[in-house]
Amino acid sequence: RAPVHDMDYLMRHRWMISLGAVVALVCLALLIWEPLMRFRPWAPIPDTLTGFERSLFGRKDKQYTPDEVKRLREHIDRQVARGESLLPLYETDAAFFDASLLDLKPADSVADIGCGTGAAEIAALEKGVPFAHWYLVELHPATMEFARYAVSKAFPSAADRIVTIISTPLDLGLPPRSVDVVFMINVRLAMPRFQGEVQPPAWKIKATLESLKQALRPAARIHLFEPVLDDAGDPYPLQNLIRNYLSNGFEVVKQNEIEVRVPMYHVVLRVAAKS
Repeated sequence: RAPVHDMDYLMRHRWMISLGAVVALVCLALLIWEPLMRFRPWAPIPDTLTGFERSLFGRKDKQYTPDEVKRLREHIDRQVARGESLLPLYETDAAFFDASLLDLKPADSVADIGCGTGAAEIAALEKGVPFAHWYLVELHPATMEFARYAVSKAFPSAADRIVTIISTPLDLGLPPRSVDVVFMINVRLAMPRFQGEVQPPAWKIKATLESLKQALRPAARIHLFEPVLDDAGDPYPLQNLIRNYLSNGFEVVKQNEIEVRVPMYHVVLRVAAKS
């Protein structure tokens, strides 16, 4: 039998060799086609993160993929390298948040419950608001990782005062008596519709709010920012939200309407004196 390297042998079987090469190329193409089309490295990076945070915020079944995280970090790295603000990348109400509404003092520890990808933190830090420590609280680890990356890249000098906490629906994870100011933007914590339940049992609402209460220092303030109209354009049921706080030992200090890109309710609460 002729050896493989014999030229006559190769010429006689060239069609088999060609066929094998074609099959190998087809197999290789099939292996790389799906991830290549999903990531599309040749595609230009858009200027905004339209839909990313809104699609992820508060959804337990949705996480960033590694490719999405890579692209999002490229956005951040590009803006930081140019010395430009990160806020134009965000398409969320939190990016238009005015942290002066919180009336922060240099010694205050702040907690953003449901921080998403960190838009409110970017807005506050760009304005230079004073604070001692800032807690980012979020249900979703991948979303939190992106928020941590964005804040630390944009404001490395504040990194040692930023604390990230992965919460659960019933436990916010904040240390006891650690916070002077809490704020939530479109989070709807303790609404009747709770983690997909139309009407959850009272003990679930109580557990969540007790978790919040134990983290508050004396005279701590809670700021709720909720849209006047919901996503369907219907009036937001603010009184349902407030009722849950009132029945669990909180009281309303202030309530008014403000503009944060869209009309929003601003409700300030504190622990009731007899609670």
